[in-house]
Amino acid sequence: MYLGELDEARERVREGLDHAEVFGLAREGAELRAISAALWWLAEQPERAVAELDSSLENAGDDDARAVLLGQLAHLHFRLGNYEQGLADSAASLERAAGRPGMETVEARVLTNRALAHTYRSQYAAAMSDLRRALEIDEQVGADFLAAQVLHNLGFVATRAGAVPLALQCFDRAYEEYVRLDIPTHQMMVDRCELLHLARLVPEHRQAATETVERLEAAGLAADAAEARLSLAYACLSDDDAAAAVEAAGTAEAAFARQGRPEFAALAREAANRARRMHMTDHMSVYRSAASSVEMLAQAGWHAQALEVSILAARHALCSGRADLALDVLDKAGAPARGGSSPPGPQPDAEELGELERIRAMQAGALVLVARGESKMALHELEGVVEAARSYGLRLRHQSGSFGHGALVAEVARTALAVSLSAAGPSEVLHWAEQCRLDNPGMPGANGEPGDEPGARRMPGGRGTPVSDRLLGLLDGDCLAEFVVTDDRLRAVVAFAGRLDLIDLGDWRSVVRAVASLRFAIGGLLRRRTRAASRLEMAALLKRSARELDSTLVQPVLAPFLAASTSDGEAGRDAPGKRAVIVPAGDLYDLSWGMLPSMRTIPWLVCPSATSWCSFASGGAASSGEPGAVLLVAGPRLSSAEQEIDRVHAECYADRRVTVLRGPAATRSALLNGLERAEIAHLAVHGRFRSDNPRMSSIELVDGDLSAYELGAAGASLRCVVLSSCDSGRVSAYAAEELAGTVPALLGGRAAAVIASTAPLVDRAGASVSAALHRSLSQGRAPEQALCEARLASRAVCDLDDEEVARRGPPTDEALACSVLACHVGGREAPSTHATLLGESSA
Repeated sequence: MYLGELDEARERVREGLDHAEVFGLAREGAELRAISAALWWLAEQPERAVAELDSSLENAGDDDARAVLLGQLAHLHFRLGNYEQGLADSAASLERAAGRPGMETVEARVLTNRALAHTYRSQYAAAMSDLRRALEIDEQVGADFLAAQVLHNLGFVATRAGAVPLALQCFDRAYEEYVRLDIPTHQMMVDRCELLHLARLVPEHRQAATETVERLEAAGLAADAAEARLSLAYACLSDDDAAAAVEAAGTAEAAFARQGRPEFAALAREAANRARRMHMTDHMSVYRSAASSVEMLAQAGWHAQALEVSILAARHALCSGRADLALDVLDKAGAPARGGSSPPGPQPDAEELGELERIRAMQAGALVLVARGESKMALHELEGVVEAARSYGLRLRHQSGSFGHGALVAEVARTALAVSLSAAGPSEVLHWAEQCRLDNPGMPGANGEPGDEPGARRMPGGRGTPVSDRLLGLLDGDCLAEFVVTDDRLRAVVAFAGRLDLIDLGDWRSVVRAVASLRFAIGGLLRRRTRAASRLEMAALLKRSARELDSTLVQPVLAPFLAASTSDGEAGRDAPGKRAVIVPAGDLYDLSWGMLPSMRTIPWLVCPSATSWCSFASGGAASSGEPGAVLLVAGPRLSSAEQEIDRVHAECYADRRVTVLRGPAATRSALLNGLERAEIAHLAVHGRFRSDNPRMSSIELVDGDLSAYELGAAGASLRCVVLSSCDSGRVSAYAAEELAGTVPALLGGRAAAVIASTAPLVDRAGASVSAALHRSLSQGRAPEQALCEARLASRAVCDLDDEEVARRGPPTDEALACSVLACHVGGREAPSTHATLLGESSA
């Protein structure tokens, strides 16, 4: 049966039933009829499976036999979504089997199946209790096969409850037992896909789901294959592939319908609807799509999912100014604290809900307050939701290394941000903008340390200290601009000269297009095979895009700061204490800010959050390397790398303690060891940015690639790391402003400052640019000041008017290299919350 050879299995069952009838083996005959029903289920004939069990029950006079048949009938009812009937059959089966000699495995099996029903109804405590008892029974009687299945189901329940570490532990143990006992792992593969989805391991999830579908369909296990198809649809959704998600969800829905599983068909239909919503830009269109799914999901018994979709619908209704529609859809999903009716079907008890579902319920309650116009109370409630969501996400990250849980925090924070924009001032807006950023695993201090007490994590600026007050107290002539995107509009909170201002910068989509145009122009100029005429066109496009972005992003935001810097003397030289701090959003992380005319002549740096910059500015990221120690690395397959580090060594660090890694010596372990001791590091290596999985972006060394994840492992903090490699400064910003890439990894683990490129680099330009940069660093200049001086020493295209571009030609490679380099910094915040999920586990 597990091999998918259903015809052969039926023949064996018939033979067994003949023997059972001849020898009067009622209990064994019941077991075989239960298997026969399971075979009809696998053949997508659930009605025949139920009918066979009902018929067998009519003729079963033996209590043992009835217990077996009732247990299997309960299991079928659970899978068909008939939970009340399934629970009644389970109770009847356990009444006959519990505590009776010889019936231990029947009791354990019924408890296991009932636990799955509790799980689908979001009653996780009851599910865990049943499974722990089942595991205890199976281990006592030595039923290794059944014990392995219980471990597998413990992993499934833990996954649904959001307990990733426990789920991983259970699945690992179950897999070992399955392999030892030679049991196929098809169903476990389906459940593990759900775990990968929860952990937001998108490429891994999609690959695993694709392989699982292929294996199950090849084995003829249609019921399990349908669930795998649904998991594949979720993977495609996470991968922003709407077309593939619609196809997978549609196939899954059709299969569930054939199998008589309407509740799973509802899930598949909502997955397809969610994929279609990815291309909707109108708030009311999104609302209508989501609202249509809410009642469908609630009717099918998916209350947690209905609540989640109702939150989406309500947010878009509020964006359209329709508070009445928001209240209505939240009421249909059973949102708390609204005094309305409950959704149809059985309701899970509050104490039974998983942590993620409790957070969703809190979020829905806060949205009710928003819809009622109670803004102050809503913001207070949303503060509690953010704290709970952050605590949940950080615990998962500590214990499983999973990534992306800040999306929940940011989703809540964006709702509060929208409320604060209409009902509060710049300080409150900045506070909520920061909430979107503080779960960033690449951001220094976001990860905390295992063993921290719950609640130890500080809110922005420390509890009771608004981040705006702390920020204004530390600026001392500097200017910080934090960009935020809400409802397709770009805004900036600007802190300068003792005050905060909130500036509306217009349509976000036009900014995204200009950033893309600038990047396209840079790429065209860097390609050696580009024809001369095309290079002039690329230079002109670069000029136009840079001017547009300068007038949109820089002039409205930094005008007072630029005026003050100019009045203090030559920008970038005589005013070293004056710098602009940029906290980007979305695509602005990949913007080559140095290409913008106003940014070329001032020291500026990029930081992941205002809170992180405050820690950096107050000395929270001092180097722990050996003073004066320098690490220079030349990677393989880079013709100019050795020339580059030799020039940097000779011209800048001849009198320092320098470790040089080149040729066979430029290994992964040698680099990591060198980083432990250095104060300054220069890595002239090839870099690869992986947009599909930015944590696996890497640099190339002689014995293989070193990933961003490995590069940012715990170790000494350097004063500055210079990455002289293509795209090394590119950062992927997820929906939660969670950052991934080489730079965030280094800031999170090893470096106070990182200078890296947001675009490809021309090899031959590296030596002169690097020498100019390190010349200033060796003289004690701050990294952003050193980079500014290197830019001023180059001929930048942004200084040229259109006639000059045509007359003098495109910018030099050195000018391009300086302009695409950015200085990133980040400080270290207080440790994060760490706690154990779901308490103890029998697994």
